[in-house]
Amino acid sequence: MTIEPRRFVGDTLALTIASLAGAALNLAQGTVVARWLGPKTYGAAALVIGFPTLVHTVLDTRAGEVLVRYLSSHRERNEPDKGLAVCRLGYLLDVGSAAVAMLAVAATARWAAIHIMHAPHAAGLVILYASSLIPGALSGSSQAVLSSFGRFHLIALIETVTTVTRAVLLVTMVLLGWEVRGIVWSNAMAHLLGGILYGSCAHAVLKHAWRRSWLQSEGRLPAAQRRELLQFIAYNGLNATLGTIPKQLDLVALGYLRGPTETGYYKLAKSFSAAFGYLVRPMQIVVYPMLAQLSARPGRSALGPQIRWIVLRMGAPLAMAGALTVLAVPVLIRTVVGSSYSPAILATQILLIGSVVWLAFFWVKPAYFALGRIWKWTSINLVIAVLSLAGIAISIPVGGYIGLAIWQATMHLLGHALAVFALKKEGHTIDSSQ
Repeated sequence: MTIEPRRFVGDTLALTIASLAGAALNLAQGTVVARWLGPKTYGAAALVIGFPTLVHTVLDTRAGEVLVRYLSSHRERNEPDKGLAVCRLGYLLDVGSAAVAMLAVAATARWAAIHIMHAPHAAGLVILYASSLIPGALSGSSQAVLSSFGRFHLIALIETVTTVTRAVLLVTMVLLGWEVRGIVWSNAMAHLLGGILYGSCAHAVLKHAWRRSWLQSEGRLPAAQRRELLQFIAYNGLNATLGTIPKQLDLVALGYLRGPTETGYYKLAKSFSAAFGYLVRPMQIVVYPMLAQLSARPGRSALGPQIRWIVLRMGAPLAMAGALTVLAVPVLIRTVVGSSYSPAILATQILLIGSVVWLAFFWVKPAYFALGRIWKWTSINLVIAVLSLAGIAISIPVGGYIGLAIWQATMHLLGHALAVFALKKEGHTIDSSQ
């Protein structure tokens, strides 16, 4: 089996169209809401959502990312009992970790409202948003099921419905004067809807393919594979925890040290720079199960050429196009959100440079996971997390949100450089069987 260009492009295109439509909608409603509320209120809403998100990311096992590798392998080998057992374990871990995160947030919500949001009355909203993480946890393993069975168009449809619903609710609630409450409620309801849609669709796909769902399966994994799977999930959980430092802690730390106004500028910059994720994630979702199926075959001779095809035909051209967006940032921000957000222009341009690197090397993480090199991926993230933690502690007091943006972009560059170097150094494991 090799990656079929037409299939790859078709599946990616479906997800990308949905992602870009979602990005346009999110950007439109986000900038309109930011303009209505102003930097301070907009930053306060970001902190109310950011704190529970940080806690959940620390505790989340991210089992869905692991499931794709094993489900693709069991599908390739026609092993439904083992595949359903993998699903059952993934769902239990996802929902369980979300429940623990909700309890942790409930216990610390009052402290967070006082010291991070600087608004004691926000504790109830923090708990409300945290409670939506439990039904939303169904999305991770469910998306893994749909990806492993090639239901990328269904993923695109669910993402579109969820994004549109969230945007409509958000704008409506803010127009009604709910302000921060409207942002929190709309995001919480989107989590609920996404979990329901993903869970029901994954259930239907499993019933059609394997005649039963994970709820009806009594199959068990062999002890050796169960240990391997749990070890993989443990590494991935650690990897997710390490990833919270550069991705989530920055916003919370900035709010704690500098207040909601600078948080509002930085949040807007992150929102613009994160737009490339609407291109990266669809390509990662499509390429991951394909590489996983290739790695499940006795030989791995096809992996090297397929990765080179992805780099030359997808990564490089997209990065070149993405680099041009940096020049358009001043006009874009002043036109869309107004001159009150002009201080966010430089931070946005800096963060966009890091996002261009992410776009160029979107294939790196799927390659590591497909090859089972989770321990090496985690080691790289550990290095970046330690450096990011030190940088956050230094850059915010010294340079505020601009200093933080410079450090974050630097860590993005360094992390991908280390990952590509390590993968290239281990090239013999890609081009030969083990």
